[in-house]
Amino acid sequence: MTRFSASYVGFFALMLLVAAPLAAQPAVDTAAGLPFNVQINPVLIPVVRELLAASPAFAAQCARIGEARYVRVTINPVMSSSTTSRGTARTAMRRFSGGALVAAVDMPVPLTLVEYAELFGHELEHILEQIDRVDLAALSETGQGASRLSDGAYETVRARRAGLLIADQIARPRALATVAVVAALPSAARRDAPKSPSSIETGPALRADAPAAAQPPATLTGGTAAIRQF
Repeated sequence: MTRFSASYVGFFALMLLVAAPLAAQPAVDTAAGLPFNVQINPVLIPVVRELLAASPAFAAQCARIGEARYVRVTINPVMSSSTTSRGTARTAMRRFSGGALVAAVDMPVPLTLVEYAELFGHELEHILEQIDRVDLAALSETGQGASRLSDGAYETVRARRAGLLIADQIARPRALATVAVVAALPSAARRDAPKSPSSIETGPALRADAPAAAQPPATLTGGTAAIRQF
């Protein structure tokens, strides 16, 4: 009898700790812009904060995930497979019968900020697809914006577009800042200044609803989403 009571009290206390505070917390930490339900490895926190400050699309993704209180996300760094491919991000998700969605994102390191922008935007969009209850199996069967890879993971046009949009929002201000600095230099120094990459200087702005054919080719191997239901 005593053992049962102690066990019951311990279980009850654990349930209170798990269930209580999240409902009272704001969806997003207003100081850092980080959702409370997203656990980010300290190595990647400076990258995420910089993306939040520079990309409205990325900030919107984080806000939506923060509002989905049944979702838990962890983001951890993994070493890039090679300096040539720069590695591939991957998200593994589990959906439970009670409605909870748990996502684990593996993010290759080290990368440039623009590369991080593309992969972070790509992987978070995969999570948003599951928040929206997108049926990836059905889409892949009809070839409408999704495909299933040989290892069972899914790739989507929606996630690729999101990654490219966020990468573009990060790249363009940096390119414009370079142009402004060069323009302010004396004429002799301006002639010797390095040129900005043409891929950043030119090209139409990306839109989330832009047709796939109008998008520039991705510089990274896109991430994938592996989903299991329990």
